[in-house]
Amino acid sequence: MEFIGRARLFARSACQQLEAGTDLASRHGSDPHAPTGNRRCLFSAPWSGVGEPDAEQAESRKRNAEEQQASNDAVRQVYDEYHQANRKAREAEMKERAEAASQEPSGADIMRLMRENQAEQQRVIEAAIAEAAKPTTMMLNAYRNYLAARQCFDSRVGFAVVYLTPQQMEEAKAQVKGIEAALLQKEPSLATDERWETANREEAAANDNIAELVYTGRGNVKERTYTEQGRRFCAIAVGWLRERYGDLYPDSPTVKKDF
Repeated sequence: MEFIGRARLFARSACQQLEAGTDLASRHGSDPHAPTGNRRCLFSAPWSGVGEPDAEQAESRKRNAEEQQASNDAVRQVYDEYHQANRKAREAEMKERAEAASQEPSGADIMRLMRENQAEQQRVIEAAIAEAAKPTTMMLNAYRNYLAARQCFDSRVGFAVVYLTPQQMEEAKAQVKGIEAALLQKEPSLATDERWETANREEAAANDNIAELVYTGRGNVKERTYTEQGRRFCAIAVGWLRERYGDLYPDSPTVKKDF
């Protein structure tokens, strides 16, 4: 830098001498083609000191580099935050999938659950059968089915098409009497009067139940209208009495030898 400064000072001095000589020749007319005094040397401008223009350029370049580095750092930070958020989201999704997969039952678990469900259903069925076999429950059901059969018979009296014939009604009456006698023999303390009153209350409530009237055919019987749904309702009532009577009297369906 010191050498460059001395060279510039020398060039400036030579340039000033050249300008002075050019002006003199021009004034005396020794060189008609010589440039006028308006021509100046490039080094004739004032100089503030050796090496200062290079320092300013270096400072400017430094500031530009720092600004560019700051911009690059900001972009890199946004990029890193974006990819970090994506990575966390993927990790969370993979974790949820792994947890869901671990909670899915295996083939052995499904078979075990099916066996447990079947066993529970079997216990419910067995409990219902045991409850229905109790004399107090069977007596109530017998009375209710007899009352339903009676309603079916009364519904179509006087019509050409009936739900139950007089013969079927007599059979139902004989069967409910036989069921009552068999149950009293098994359990003499059976409160038949209380069972009869309960059966009447439950049948009356059923005749006022909208769902019962619509979906079982009871409503058609109540309205004295003959329909297939009403016929099935009546057939279920007399069928129950016939089956329970057959359970209590196994020999009753058998025709005895009379010759």
